[in-house]
Amino acid sequence: QDAPCCRVSSRTGAGIPELVAAITTLAAVMPTRDADGPMRLPIDRHFSRAGFGTIVTGTLLSGTVRSGDFVEVVPPGIPVRVREIQIHGENPAAARAGQRVALNLAGIDCEQIRRGAVVATRGLFTPTERLDARLHLLPTAPHPLRFRAPVHFYLGTARAVGRVALLDRDSLPPGENALAQIHLDRPLITHRLDRFILRSYSPMTTIGGGLIIDPAPAKHKRFRNEVMTALQELEAGDKAFLLQKLAERHCLRLKELELASGLGRDRIEAHLRALTEEQRVVQLGDQWVLPSTLTDWCQRLTAETCRYHQQNPLQPGIPHATLKGVLPDRLSAKAYEQLLARAVQEKKLRQQQEWVQQTDFRPRPDAAQQQTIDRIESAYRQEGALARNKNAMLENLGLAVADCDDFFAYLFATSRLIKLNDESFFHRDTFEQALQLLRDHFAQQRTLTMAEFRDQLGSARKQTQALLEYFDRQKYTLRQEDVRVAWQLPATQP
Repeated sequence: QDAPCCRVSSRTGAGIPELVAAITTLAAVMPTRDADGPMRLPIDRHFSRAGFGTIVTGTLLSGTVRSGDFVEVVPPGIPVRVREIQIHGENPAAARAGQRVALNLAGIDCEQIRRGAVVATRGLFTPTERLDARLHLLPTAPHPLRFRAPVHFYLGTARAVGRVALLDRDSLPPGENALAQIHLDRPLITHRLDRFILRSYSPMTTIGGGLIIDPAPAKHKRFRNEVMTALQELEAGDKAFLLQKLAERHCLRLKELELASGLGRDRIEAHLRALTEEQRVVQLGDQWVLPSTLTDWCQRLTAETCRYHQQNPLQPGIPHATLKGVLPDRLSAKAYEQLLARAVQEKKLRQQQEWVQQTDFRPRPDAAQQQTIDRIESAYRQEGALARNKNAMLENLGLAVADCDDFFAYLFATSRLIKLNDESFFHRDTFEQALQLLRDHFAQQRTLTMAEFRDQLGSARKQTQALLEYFDRQKYTLRQEDVRVAWQLPATQP
């Protein structure tokens, strides 16, 4: 309402220089659009032209679009290719945020585009039916805006019916502002810091507008101090918003932070670098977390490891993959590895191959368990290279297979038995003898067949095959068709 007003004549040209000067003055002080952010163009017109196909026009709100780019139209979420760009009658190679643009799109029919659709970076935008906003009611609004009052909601080129959930009051008088959560009757593409307009449901009169604080929030409870504080922090700036999102979702990738914040990748990375220096965020692999989240997850890992030791005292530790189950599914494998490495580096845990242990843990069988363990070990020592599969060995000892998993885990962890595969095991002494036979053979010959090694070992084909495949996995040998050659064979016993 305070913008300058210029009188002009299109016939005589009177006032045109003054108009251009006024526009230039305003343009100089306007904040620049984020050309490095995600590309987003609300469609205000769409039509077909013979020889060209589907054309859409609009104002590029953020990002940059280039000829040949693959983008999508949402809704309905159809991938398209930008054939050509036009800006004021010219055909540049690219358009930047803030420009009026016409795009010639390949891969979509004109009839598939609906009001409110947006051309956007592929895979980045998800329609939402709920948003948090700072709402301003005009002084000229005829009535206070009451809790859950229906309104017409205008955003970009989209329109929906929304219900306004005031969070700290039951009604908003004209001329005042408040934080609110708006529930829409259909999903729209929204972005943080987007502006919107509200009109009364009936009669349709413009009553206010506002600024989106969070385009994808959780549902809030009213009259909660923690909710109001969190929303006020989200309004405080980009850094506060990023911290809030990390607090809500625990861990986020850079792409997810782009979507949530509406900021360009370069700006987000700059904020994350600053927050890292301030020790307010931590990078784990390809994700970012808060230090408090990191501490909580480390405590979960140590607590779960302790619990596992108590329930499985003979196991060498909790399996590495099993331990990840105590953490959120959204934590990536790479981030989990770095988290576990931190816990190990800080001597909160210890890792041995696929097992994770408390630093002071040692499997300690009782007298009865030790007796059974010794029987199993003795049987494998006596059988040597002829040791049969696990079930046959246990049947011969009169032991139930289901009762012996922990005993075998203990024997593997203490290196008394070597696990060749899920069914075939060798006593350590037998394995060392076999490994020496392998060294001796390759000291004299370049290749080795399974039949040769079976005869040298004095074993059966099945056990010999299991042993040779184990040597292959350890990279002691390399299979070449029907023979094996030495590869990284240890010169002395490992």
